[in-house]
Order: sequence, then C-alpha cells, then structure tokens
Amino acid sequence: MASSFYIVNHHFKPGMAAKWWGKTGALMSDEAAFAENIKLTMEKGFFNHSFMPMAAEGPIYCVWEAKEGISDSEFQDFIDGPDAVSYTHLRAHETGRNL
Repeated sequence: MASSFYIVNHHFKPGMAAKWWGKTGALMSDEAAFAENIKLTMEKGFFNHSFMPMAAEGPIYCVWEAKEGISDSEFQDFIDGPDAVSYTHLRAHETGRNL
C-alpha cells in the first residue's frame, strides 16, 4: 500500500480569515518555528506539498500526503482539528499508485 494524497478545498468560517492569516503569517515568518511545525506535522504522518490561496478570504487549495495506514477519517480529523478556522472539503483522494 502507498501513501494517500488529498486535494483539500478550504473555505474560511465567517470572520476567521484575518485571524488565520495573522497566525499563519507569524508562523511562516519565524524560520525555526515553521520548521518545527513541519516536523511535528510529519511526525503525525502528514505533509503539505502545495498551498494555493486564491484570495485573502479564500478559498485555499492544498495538496496533502498522508502516510500509509492513515484512514480518510483520520486525515479529516487532522484537517478539522481543534484549531480549524475553515470549512474543508476533500475533493479528491488518490493513492500514490494512481498519481
């Protein structure tokens, strides 16, 4: 079995875009903190290959990879975790063998 790839379509909850961009901008501008965030996310079994915001208010499209053995529902739980500020929709799911 191969890892799974997901295309995620994020739509911000009303009034949450500015808060999210502020938090994300601060994280991404701190090289050490951003590297640590990537490391922790990878330790959970996830990696974001592509981050594609269409506008400040969204939507944002991302291409995520989940390691072998992680179910679709586990991935959805990760994406919609306690800090989620967006509505997310999994638009496609393909295994590495099919990409």
